[in-house]
Amino acid sequence: VSLEELGLITALNSVLSIIGIIVSACTLTVNHRVSYLIAKFSVGVGKAFWKRVRTKWAIASSLMAIGWLLLTPTIASYLNIPIIFLVASLAPIIVVAVIDAANRGLLKGNFLFGSLALVVIVEAGVKILSVIGFVEGGMESYAALALPLSLLLAYLTSSILSWKFGRLVPNETS
Repeated sequence: VSLEELGLITALNSVLSIIGIIVSACTLTVNHRVSYLIAKFSVGVGKAFWKRVRTKWAIASSLMAIGWLLLTPTIASYLNIPIIFLVASLAPIIVVAVIDAANRGLLKGNFLFGSLALVVIVEAGVKILSVIGFVEGGMESYAALALPLSLLLAYLTSSILSWKFGRLVPNETS
């Protein structure tokens, strides 16, 4: 991997770190509130809160992703990233990461740590395997796509696990 490609991965990872600040706050918010609602009322009330938050955050993050896409040429130019697709690939990650944060908050709030471990393993495993695949496939310039790809698959995993948990709990409102 060349220094230019390493710089590209570092730039995209830095942007993901900024997104991570927002995502961490979202996860902790859902975790705290779901835990409180379960203790005070019932698991169904916690589930109802998670559903409302997830929907609201999906809308807000979709608007942020549209803004990102509109600014993609400017961001790519400013960061001197020659492959504009790599910058644009972060737009869906904004949406996915925020919804994944709500999912992880639900799992944490219900003490489903085995499910959380699976999500983390999937994210790390996909990241390393996809980097190896890009490098071995002669597509080193696209190795940075391992970051959004791993987040996408972690999101799918947390969504499936949250959905399975949600099916076991009756619907209630607070």
